[in-house]
Amino acid sequence: MNLANGRLPILAGATIGNMVSITPAVYSVFGTFLIPLSKAFDWPRAKISAVLGIIALIGAVTYPLAGRFADRYGAKGILLLGFLSFSLALGSLALLDGRLSQLYVIYAFIGFTGALPSTALLSKLIAGWFESNRGLALSISAGVGNAIGTIMMPVLAAVLIANAGWRVAYLGIAAVVFCLGLPVTFFLLRDAPSRRQAIQPLESAPDSTQASLANAPIFWVVLIAIGVGAGSSTVIFSHIVPILAEHGVGIGEATAILSVFALATAVWQVIMGYLLDRYGTPRIVIPLYLLVMPGLGLLEWGTTTPILILGGASLGVACGTQFAALPFFVARYFGIRQFGFVIGLIYAAVIATQGTLPVLLDASFDILRSYQPAIMVAEALFFVFGLMLFLLPKYRFTAYENNTKDVIPLA
Repeated sequence: MNLANGRLPILAGATIGNMVSITPAVYSVFGTFLIPLSKAFDWPRAKISAVLGIIALIGAVTYPLAGRFADRYGAKGILLLGFLSFSLALGSLALLDGRLSQLYVIYAFIGFTGALPSTALLSKLIAGWFESNRGLALSISAGVGNAIGTIMMPVLAAVLIANAGWRVAYLGIAAVVFCLGLPVTFFLLRDAPSRRQAIQPLESAPDSTQASLANAPIFWVVLIAIGVGAGSSTVIFSHIVPILAEHGVGIGEATAILSVFALATAVWQVIMGYLLDRYGTPRIVIPLYLLVMPGLGLLEWGTTTPILILGGASLGVACGTQFAALPFFVARYFGIRQFGFVIGLIYAAVIATQGTLPVLLDASFDILRSYQPAIMVAEALFFVFGLMLFLLPKYRFTAYENNTKDVIPLA
């Protein structure tokens, strides 16, 4: 199926939606606002950073609920409500008056509303429209969209803070979310119709959706190896600069390595989506996933710029592989009917990891005065996660699931 076969507006809309989702609009600009807020209200940075844990806690609950509603009533309405409420939540940060409790309440609202116009729900919409090129379409919308957003939003925030102050910068971020997210969703995005003529699942599945996820080994493998793994990779991404600074690498060089990581993630996510469409086995993911191990080793023990760049590129390929595989595996193992709920659960694991792992990583550094022990533990865990992927069987559904009958094969 050609990507442009009547579906190009859907792909464009989802890509733009991801540009103004929670990752670019909150996570990528968080460090930009950290120092201005700390100076304005004399808040310790650790107390400001606690809001990431709040977002993780709220998101872990909200993502599956939003996905469940999208499965039952469609994603478009939730996306419209999400972009409206999310932009209002972001704009309300301009009203901060110095109370930490106010900051925490607003970020709790951001965590709730940001889970509505999310990559998870946009991926559900894409998965419903694209079939044979689903992996590529999912990777373009999420990988390219989030990459552009994470480049665009921090630059916008920095310019506005420098020229008009942090309050105007928050309003500017909120305005971009509102002015791009709402009209794009309204005019370009729509839920896919059911296609009764679609090919049946590869394996017979019980015609019931009541089975418990706790009885689904495939689900737990995907959640832990892909969900927790992808969340861990983004935490490493956020700590590249301090990890390299520990070994005397200057901020300019460290930022360049960070850029290589980000670029490799975005580019490889698209390439991986194409490969997933072309090869009918989940095991194509494993060697690329495991590149995280040499990547971490090169960053931790590398001594020259080319070696460090190679480490950043290896980590980017692994991270891009994880985020490309996440929605693709959900569609091919669990079908489309409950795609929103299942991917919501897995994104909850991603968000929870992003909220808790930085605390553990930095606590390890505070105690041991080095990131090296934590890096070694991370390498061991990633190795175990990579081996877990060998447990994945052949796909349960073809690329052309029956949207009226595709039930999660949990048994």
